[in-house]
Amino acid sequence: MARALRTLPLAVSPAVLATGSVTVSRAAYGALTADAPYAYGAHLLQKSGSAYCLLVVLCMWVLRLLPLPVSACLLSLLLLSLVGAEAQEEEAVRGFGVDSVLLIASLSLFVAADSTSLLLRMALWLLGVSGARLRPLVLTFMTASFLGALVLPDFLVALVLSSVLEKAVLHLRSKFVSKQFRAPSQSRISQRRATLSPIHYERLVQEMDSILQRKIQCSSPVERARMCFTIRKTFIVGVVMTSTLASACGKSTRALIATGIPRYSFKASAFIVLPMALGTTILCWGALYFVHLSEYDELAQRSSALAIRDVMRAKLSSMGRIDKRLRMTAAEKKLKETRNGLPDSPVERASSPRHRKLDSALVICALTVAILMAILLLVVVILAFKVEECDRLLQLEREPVADKTVCFNTACEMAVALLNKWQNPNVQPCNTFHRHVCGRWRRTGVERPNYAAENRNNFLVRAGLILERVANSTKSASTSTHHMALFYASCRRFAVEQRIIGFREALHLSGIDFRAWLTSSSFQDLFSVIVAECLRTGLTSVISVKVRDQRVYIDLGNTLAHFLPNQTDRLASVIEAAASELPIPRNPALVPALVNLDSHLYRALAESPPPTEFHSIAVHQLPTQALVLAWVHGLNRGLSNKMSVHRGTVVSASGLTEIRGLIGILSSVEVRLASIYSLMLPIAQVMSYSGAFHPFGVDGSRRNHLDPTNLCLRQTAERFPMEMTVWITQAMETPEARGYFDSMLTTLGHVIRELPTHVKGHDFNASDIDDLQMKTTFMPHQVPPRAVPVMDRDDFLRNMIALSGQVLDENERSWLQLSRQQLNGDPAVLDGQTMVIPTLQLTGDLFHSEANDPMLDYSTVGVRVLVEWANTILSQNPAVSSRLIEILRNRSSIQLPLESLPEDALRWMLFLPWALDLALIAARMSSPMTPEEVTVAQSRDQLFFRRFCQAGCGDAREALHCSYGTRYSALFAKAFECQWENYDCPCS
Repeated sequence: MARALRTLPLAVSPAVLATGSVTVSRAAYGALTADAPYAYGAHLLQKSGSAYCLLVVLCMWVLRLLPLPVSACLLSLLLLSLVGAEAQEEEAVRGFGVDSVLLIASLSLFVAADSTSLLLRMALWLLGVSGARLRPLVLTFMTASFLGALVLPDFLVALVLSSVLEKAVLHLRSKFVSKQFRAPSQSRISQRRATLSPIHYERLVQEMDSILQRKIQCSSPVERARMCFTIRKTFIVGVVMTSTLASACGKSTRALIATGIPRYSFKASAFIVLPMALGTTILCWGALYFVHLSEYDELAQRSSALAIRDVMRAKLSSMGRIDKRLRMTAAEKKLKETRNGLPDSPVERASSPRHRKLDSALVICALTVAILMAILLLVVVILAFKVEECDRLLQLEREPVADKTVCFNTACEMAVALLNKWQNPNVQPCNTFHRHVCGRWRRTGVERPNYAAENRNNFLVRAGLILERVANSTKSASTSTHHMALFYASCRRFAVEQRIIGFREALHLSGIDFRAWLTSSSFQDLFSVIVAECLRTGLTSVISVKVRDQRVYIDLGNTLAHFLPNQTDRLASVIEAAASELPIPRNPALVPALVNLDSHLYRALAESPPPTEFHSIAVHQLPTQALVLAWVHGLNRGLSNKMSVHRGTVVSASGLTEIRGLIGILSSVEVRLASIYSLMLPIAQVMSYSGAFHPFGVDGSRRNHLDPTNLCLRQTAERFPMEMTVWITQAMETPEARGYFDSMLTTLGHVIRELPTHVKGHDFNASDIDDLQMKTTFMPHQVPPRAVPVMDRDDFLRNMIALSGQVLDENERSWLQLSRQQLNGDPAVLDGQTMVIPTLQLTGDLFHSEANDPMLDYSTVGVRVLVEWANTILSQNPAVSSRLIEILRNRSSIQLPLESLPEDALRWMLFLPWALDLALIAARMSSPMTPEEVTVAQSRDQLFFRRFCQAGCGDAREALHCSYGTRYSALFAKAFECQWENYDCPCS
């Protein structure tokens, strides 16, 4: 009985008819490698195994009666439909060779395309002069190979393929004969080909053999020898193709079912299939060479016209059609031998170039076979260890899993399936609970991030896909949210291109008037140009000058080292490249002078604390008094009559002392050097925008792997903090999730007030915790209206330059903190009183509001909220915090490296046992238990603790949290029946 497969979304490329390849869509590959619960969908096609096998048998006989192109197309559809059937046995579903079925289907589609060049190549080896023996040889080989590899249950696919290959042999024979020989029976053969039935097989084969043999009769002896030798080589090549196909289809299925690889991998399948296909090919080559084609070897090696005539006469005598031209006289024979240059004596044959070439070919073939056999033996030895490892993984995979009765809805079953997939049942929960829960998190050997990072990446990918759809929509084309989406789309396109620009292109994009910079004759003129150009373009030089709502904002600028973080040692090469590209005069001393100036400015900025607030100040009070006119002139030039600035105009400034120091350093050097350096700063800023997305950066330094989605979302959050914060809330959260979370907070607050909150020697006031709990809020759901520049989805750099002139007020800076928190996904306490819950904490896989199962969510989000509440209160009492942390460090009953942890991590761990027990009690109280839940209460408690530690898989610090929290949780010991000694707190 044919084993079927689960439904996979497949995409057959239009080029399949030309190339014979099948393209598997990203969704199909994701379904092959995804976790078990999420690989299924509501669209699964249910099929009965026995009924489907009967359909395959009926289709097999129908295909034998149809023309070849039609039968090949139907076969490909039949095989592709096998991928969409679901079997009852999960092991067979997991182990079935999907690539084998796709390989057969692609070959069938290729044959259906009726490619002339391929048909002629295949006809050379199909049209051997062995008569009707060729057809049963091919059929026997294909059937035996499939039956031997698949064993009896899966032989139906082999029969269908053998039937179509049998039809293909006859089709190719007749087509080759009709095109090459132009026999009188051509029209009759063509007519029969369209209405071919199984009873006409043998008669048609004999007809075509007769036509071919008459062609051979009319050829010269040398031509016959050459034809026989060519047929032998091409026939062997064809058999190699056939044997490889049989091995790839049959052996891969058998090997995958036998080893039971848990996660299907094309790479692992190829590792198993290729050695077996190579071995089958070598054996088939040897059998055909030494058994079936021995007469042609003898014919080609003797190279004698007389021997050729004798062999051909014996070959054709059974047909009774010996041409008179073969009965030549001795003189004619000798003359023809002389003309053809064929040797008669053994000495002449040994010195013949044709004979030496044949001997060399035979020696090379023998050595090739020996080398291939040695390689095959080595691969088989390596494969033996690989299969042993697969058996070990299969044994772990078949370990008994937890009882599924702990769940009463689909979402809970999906979460439990993931837990069972990652846990290691060979580790006892009371020994090392984290290894028990996360023992197989990285069992496949593939580099994988921790659970928190992977969940955050999945969240960001979903957000990025939705944001791209917003960019393509035209419903809200004039809103700031749509401009934010366009900015993200332009960033994604630029990040995928990984294009880095040069200084000359950056100068063109910035729109800076470099001539005004380079023609300044005094420092006052230069400073006026710096103020005007920075105000006009929004870019930054040694100072930052921007305007918003008829108000000028002046702040500290940057240095070249700021645009090249951690790469100050390569700054000289970057400056040298800039000097060669920009229109500045060449001077050998220029690069060292620029490097020295940049180091002085960088040191001055690094030694001063970063300013945080803007203060109102008049223009004449700006540093320094000698530059007051330069300030006024530069501000008026940059504003371009938008507003008038004079000495008494009030502006907002920050870091006046630091600005005075930067101006002093810049004015202490030559004006020419200061102008070149100040010009390079805004250009380097534009280049840094492109370098952030390039794997080698601006200076050519190698970066780590860059994720375009993550980078572009963070760039968007920095430029559109309000829009990004609110949009993620609206797009990713649901009202049900907020309501469910409100209910969780209410239950936790009730449990805190009703139960004692004694945590290792410290009593908390319930009123304080309740007061903090009431200030736990969500992310904002509405964005204040504001004007933003128009974004171009095709020009990311110009978008960045347009947004670089924005100034964030105090309210928008708080939005910036919220937008960063949205992307990081961690709860944060603002102003020491209010906790804001990010959207990531209210979506899967951390939060399953659709399941309405407290055991899934109180253990992940609820425990962390409790710890953050208590940690906030403890941070307000430093004396108690220090005393409890010291007690935690001095514990000797737990074998954990607590000494190396920072104080914030220790304070977080301190409340875990209390938070776990409290959250479990709240989960029990959240809803009355049904009779079914009462019977599995202990299993559901175990699910609570497994779910908590699952959120820390792959992270060393989270492993310590899991181990410590469960080790000192009273309810954990009761749920898993662990016999632990009670810990007596020495802090009374």
